[in-house]
Amino acid sequence: MLDFFFKTGTIEFSGDLKTCFNKYIHETATEKVVKLDSKNEKAYIQEISISESKPFYDVIDELEFNIKLQVIFDKIAVCMAVYIRNDFGDVILFTRDIESIDSPIRNKGNYVYSFKIPNKFLSPGHYSLSVDLAELNSDKLQSLSDVISFEVKDHHSVRSKLGLGWFGNNFFFPEWSVK
Repeated sequence: MLDFFFKTGTIEFSGDLKTCFNKYIHETATEKVVKLDSKNEKAYIQEISISESKPFYDVIDELEFNIKLQVIFDKIAVCMAVYIRNDFGDVILFTRDIESIDSPIRNKGNYVYSFKIPNKFLSPGHYSLSVDLAELNSDKLQSLSDVISFEVKDHHSVRSKLGLGWFGNNFFFPEWSVK
């Protein structure tokens, strides 16, 4: 079965679903800084960025994401959730701003939410970032799907030097002992 990716009314790519999805994500969300506009009357995300813009990131890089939020009214309880998806569209990382659990009330103004993905966490591959902004105990204020995409490569490990692949989307290095 073939899937198609259209761009300005013409077929840009025809092929298998995974390749088609990857091509679509990487050609539609390649910016490392995305500025947004919203008609929401309470609060909205103005900008999402990766702190250091590169064509790709290495598994040894720590990735820092910044999300600029504008709150229109005083005393609004907001929370933010972030999803990182892999090539297949599977959510491989979910996080939310923990500060909102203890102190969700925001006054009118601008805020910058930041979070880091530690180095050696994501395995090599293509990923995209989605963000949901919601008022606590109410509706979503803004939902942004696959708004930024990025690639992680491995140039330093023994596996990469031997031409071996990776298993899974993330990995971690526990302390090992050999006696």
